[in-house]
Amino acid sequence: MLKELLEERGISVYKLSKETGIAYSTINDIVIDKTDIKNVSSNMLYRLSKYLEMSMEQLYENSYEAVVSIYLYNKGRGIVLRFNNERVQYLGPKNLVGFHRINVVKGGVIYVDCYYRGDDNVIYSEEDYIDLNDVLSNYQHIINGRYRIVLGEPNSSTRQRIINEALLVSDNIAILNYKDENIPGRLVQVVSVARPKSKSIIRVDDLSVVYSNMSENMLQRSLKALSRNMEEIKLEVDEVNKYA
Repeated sequence: MLKELLEERGISVYKLSKETGIAYSTINDIVIDKTDIKNVSSNMLYRLSKYLEMSMEQLYENSYEAVVSIYLYNKGRGIVLRFNNERVQYLGPKNLVGFHRINVVKGGVIYVDCYYRGDDNVIYSEEDYIDLNDVLSNYQHIINGRYRIVLGEPNSSTRQRIINEALLVSDNIAILNYKDENIPGRLVQVVSVARPKSKSIIRVDDLSVVYSNMSENMLQRSLKALSRNMEEIKLEVDEVNKYA
């Protein structure tokens, strides 16, 4: 399964080894089925699952399904959803300016902050929702499978997507909501906007570091950014988690 995962995401064994700190030979043995992933240590399984952004259980049980990226963006009032080689478009509100960030996706419904233009020409932000069960009714297999929503066009930069989805951006550090049922408390994922592969999982309540592949200097900057904006971040996380 690891081989298929890496091929789908365009990740080489060398890159995975370098960015997780796991020996190349160890990862390669798993890829070529010389070593069963069920026989690796829990620490190694944890590092792999966090880098690949999936649960340890999925990796251990080989229960992975391909994740379909659904790109959400607008052209004026035209709302566009693109995935695989498909494109679905429909008219949104006349005063729609654009999308800001996704709060949560639950039950096939996207709760997303949008920018609207008021009658006085002032732009304001308000949460709205998009029901994929309705919009993508002809693609039920997509909704029933594993998918993720990405703000922006397929060719938009990773940097812009991170900024769009962030709860807050401070000191070139993007702070995003993060969920893991196995870890108690309010969690955030902190990502370097300049180097998106550099990230940390941090528990907001006590600033404990659950996982990090950041340099020590960048990690300390991240913790300071969280500390300075703590109350705002807690409010944002609680607001997002209301729908989870």
